[in-house]
Amino acid sequence: MELVTKTSPCFLMLYWVTPALSYPTGAPVNACVSMTPNHNTSASDTDSPYTVNITEAAYKHGQMIKVKIMSSEPYRGIFLQARHYNSSTIAGSWKDLPANIQTINCGSGTSNAVTHTSRTEKPLGLVYTWIAPSSNGPEKIVFQATVVKNKTIFWTNIRSSELQLDTSGAASGLKMSVSTLMLLLVLVVINSV
Repeated sequence: MELVTKTSPCFLMLYWVTPALSYPTGAPVNACVSMTPNHNTSASDTDSPYTVNITEAAYKHGQMIKVKIMSSEPYRGIFLQARHYNSSTIAGSWKDLPANIQTINCGSGTSNAVTHTSRTEKPLGLVYTWIAPSSNGPEKIVFQATVVKNKTIFWTNIRSSELQLDTSGAASGLKMSVSTLMLLLVLVVINSV
């Protein structure tokens, strides 16, 4: 009984300290769907000072898209994904990341989410490079982020404008093929006369 009395305060201290540690080295994979940090506090209900900016309105399969978290305020934590529009399904992957940023594998994907590696302040204007799926990309993509200003102040569900799949290259290639075929058919007809 004496052993239990002496060790119980240690267990209580671990119970109180462990949640306070959160995830200084990035979001865990069990947060991939909700994108909510385990900071023992709710997300801020004020308007986010952060926005997710993209310079493109459309993407092609395999294209690299630059994504920025914009604000006049620095941040310490990030969780960023490209999702099918109006869905939690993640699309594409990430590469060429800034210092103190890493990818994680959500679900069956590879390098399909971005998070921080430390709680140091991130410089303003960091660029994250997303690579669109090489095929079967969704019709619309939206970039969704959780941004952590500090342990007790963070915003979830920060979304970019939508990014539309550009299928014009495939369609114009088909039109060119039909035009070429018609030209060949006309040449064949002329030569046979």
